[in-house]
Amino acid sequence: MTWLRYYYQAVIQAIAIVALSLGGLALWLVPTIVFALNGVADEVVPNYDGVERTMPFEDGPLYLSSALIVVVMALWVGMVALTFGTLSTSAGFLAGLVEAQPYWALIGGAFGVGMLIAAVANVAHEFCHRLDRPVHRFLGQLFLALALHPSLPIEHVFGHHRNVGTHCDPATARRGEGFWRYFVRSVSGTFINAHHFEQRRLRKDGPIGRFIYNRTFQGYGVLTGWMLTAFALGGLPGLLAFLLVAAIGLVIVELFQYISHYGLVRVPGTPVRADHSWEWSRVATSSFMLNLPRHCAHHLNGTKSYWALNVTAQAPTYPLGPNLMAFVALLPPLFHHLARPSLDDWDRRFATAAERAYATDGLRPALPTRGHVESRS
Repeated sequence: MTWLRYYYQAVIQAIAIVALSLGGLALWLVPTIVFALNGVADEVVPNYDGVERTMPFEDGPLYLSSALIVVVMALWVGMVALTFGTLSTSAGFLAGLVEAQPYWALIGGAFGVGMLIAAVANVAHEFCHRLDRPVHRFLGQLFLALALHPSLPIEHVFGHHRNVGTHCDPATARRGEGFWRYFVRSVSGTFINAHHFEQRRLRKDGPIGRFIYNRTFQGYGVLTGWMLTAFALGGLPGLLAFLLVAAIGLVIVELFQYISHYGLVRVPGTPVRADHSWEWSRVATSSFMLNLPRHCAHHLNGTKSYWALNVTAQAPTYPLGPNLMAFVALLPPLFHHLARPSLDDWDRRFATAAERAYATDGLRPALPTRGHVESRS
C-alpha cells in the first residue's frame, strides 16, 4: 500500500481547497505544510528506498491532481476578484465558495497556490515524457503553461535529456552560478532551444505551417488561454492574481531544476551516467513530487513511470533534502558553501579527467576549491 503516497500531492490540493474556502489564517496552511513540514520531515524521517512492484491505476494521482489544481486556480482567482470587487457575473457561483480577504491572508494564499502550481508541474513532467499519447502530451503542455513554462515540454524531452551536463544545456546550473543568473539563462535558453528545435522539425513546411504546427507557439497559445480565462473570471485583478501565482510556480520549478544538476558536467557525446544528477530518497518530498528527486534513474530512462523509479546507490547527494536545498539556493553564498563539499566528492569519486577539464573550458573562475579546480559546468 506504499503506492498511496503518490496521492499526497492531491491531499495537499484538497487541503488548499478547504483553506481557500475558509480564508484568513487557513491560507497560510499550505505553505506551512509544503515548506516547513515537508522540509522537516525530509531531514528527520528515515529515507525510503523502496520501489512499488505494481501501481494500481498509475494515472490516478496524475488525473486527480490535474483536476484539483483547476479548482484551486478558480477559487484563487475568484477570491482575489471578490477582494477587489471585479468578479464577473458569469463567475458568480464563486461568490458562494470564497470571500474577500485581507492582504496578509492573500500573501499566504499566493505562496500556497504557487507551490501547488510547481507541484503539478511534476505531473505535467510525467505526461510530457509519454510521447506516444497525444492527450497526455497536451496535458503536460497545459500544466507547464500554468507555470509560465510552455516551451519546457519540448526542450526538456528533446534537449535537456540529450544535453544534460554540457555547456549547451540551459537547465544544467554551472558551478559558481547564482540562482537568479541561472534563472534568466534557463528560462530564455529553454524558449530559444525549443523554438529552434521546432523550426528544424518543420523546416520542410511553409511559413504558415512553421507557425501553426510549432509546439512552442502552441504552448504560448495555451498560456494565453489561461490568462484570458483568469481575466474573464476576475478582470485585471484576476489576471494579475493568476500571473502572480504562476510566477511563483515558475521560480520554484526552476529552483528544483537548478539544484538537480548544479555543477555536474558531462563531455558532449559521452553517455549519460547516474552521477550526472543529484539524488534524494527523502520520503516526504519524493512523494509530493512523484519521485522526481530520484533523478538519476529518471535520466537513465526518461520513459520509466514515476512509481517505478529506483534509488541509485552510486549517485551524488547533497547534505540536505531537496526542499531545504531549494530554499538555500535563494541565498547563493550559503548554497555554494553547502554544495562545495558535495562537488569535491563528485570530482574525486565520479568525474573523469576529461570532465574535470571540460568543466573549466572557456568558463570564468568560480568557487575556490579543495583538491580540484572548481568551475562552471
